[in-house]
Amino acid sequence: MAKASRAGARPDSIERAPRAPAQVVSRVPWRIAFTLAGALALAVLWFPLARIPAQYSINYNEGFNTQMAQRAVSGERLYGAPPELVYTTYPPLSFYLVGAVGAITGNINATGRWISLLSFFGVAALAGLIVCKLTGQLRYAVYAGACFLIWIAAYKADRVGMNDPHFLGMLLSAGGFYCFVREPESARWLRWSAVLFVIALFIKQSFLALPCAVAVQLLLINRKRLVTWLVAGAAAGFSLLLVTFLIGGPYFFTDLLLPRVHSYDLLMANIAFYLMFFQIPLVAALVWALREPGIRPASVALWALAAGIVFGFVFSTAGGSDWNHLFDSIFALALIAGLILPGVERAVETLPWRDAALTALLVAPLFYTSWILLLQRVGDDAAALRAIPQMEREFAAGADFLRSRPGPALCENLLLCHAAGKPMAYDSFAVDQLVQTGAMAEQRLARLIDARDYPLIELDISAGEPLAPEARQRVPAAFMRELLARYQPVMRTSSFVIFAPRP
Repeated sequence: MAKASRAGARPDSIERAPRAPAQVVSRVPWRIAFTLAGALALAVLWFPLARIPAQYSINYNEGFNTQMAQRAVSGERLYGAPPELVYTTYPPLSFYLVGAVGAITGNINATGRWISLLSFFGVAALAGLIVCKLTGQLRYAVYAGACFLIWIAAYKADRVGMNDPHFLGMLLSAGGFYCFVREPESARWLRWSAVLFVIALFIKQSFLALPCAVAVQLLLINRKRLVTWLVAGAAAGFSLLLVTFLIGGPYFFTDLLLPRVHSYDLLMANIAFYLMFFQIPLVAALVWALREPGIRPASVALWALAAGIVFGFVFSTAGGSDWNHLFDSIFALALIAGLILPGVERAVETLPWRDAALTALLVAPLFYTSWILLLQRVGDDAAALRAIPQMEREFAAGADFLRSRPGPALCENLLLCHAAGKPMAYDSFAVDQLVQTGAMAEQRLARLIDARDYPLIELDISAGEPLAPEARQRVPAAFMRELLARYQPVMRTSSFVIFAPRP
């Protein structure tokens, strides 16, 4: 394979910078930095890891993903009928994978959690591989991987070890990014890059930042290779779309395009917390970009950061969205954190207290917000760990109660209905979005409850929350009014209430 650096290489190719000669680097700052980073990683990760075997629902997404995986493994067509009360809002690949493995393990939700956790660590490993490829130094690679693990676990800990396809899709998207960085002049690796990006999109449709970064880089360095990459991606996308329609059904896009409420206030809150948490990494990325202008192999990390921020903020304003849409930008920041380290070492090598300065720069600036949030997490995580046995008992009791009554059940906690053997017949998030956007009339919900189609209805209402005929998260006001008028509580725990029709 021809290399860009040899004589006669095409002028539109990027010349890879020659590897710097080996220099003596003190190991003391790095040992201290990795020791403290390891301690911080354990401190922010121990509770998400300890929670994985817990037999209750971490959040609404777990029940939704478990029910969809159950439908997939049962042979049901996920997009086979026009969606009404249930929307399959994600592409199908994660549901088939988790459902198939879950059928072997006997626990779909736990399987989804473990796949998500392994994918999370896989993304960190890929961040390290990318930095190692661009810098040739293992210590920079390890530092970048540690940044990703610590930042995600401190920024959004509940996503770690949760049954959700995001990290699985992110693993494949990061894999596509690595294939490009590994050998951008190889047609074979470019095709693999495109295919992995497309597979990621068929796990979750929001993984656009990293492929956009690669597209920009190819557009700037070699448009012929961009065409190769695009053709491979288009072929993979068409093939997967055809299989999805044949197996999943014709309403794929109808399900994915669920109308959603968008919130300007949510956008402002997301921007404020993101900038607060990542202020130093963002400034470091900006300084690095300005000090080393021009198109080079590492420039793709900057495009990934820009695209990750734009797409992340756009997607996180929609109803039901979360900060996980900003994870691509965090991945890019972790890459840049590793890529700036050669310059950091050069900047301190002439200082009289070189080792102390390097240690301080490795430990403090990029992790100080994580250390601050850890102070709050210590007490919260310990309290949450103590609450797990009670949560498991209440979840098991609720599932037993639902199972004891014949007929369907309407559950806001979809994992509770799954544990009781009740199929998913109502998606409270989707219905609430339809009502708020005007795509569904509230009177339809009133008729649904009036017909008493559901012998039991479960809602996630905490013990201290009054049962009032008012709108709640995922529950419109009309639903609550009709429910309280025609149903009565028959079981109440610290986190949910089960209703049955009044006599």
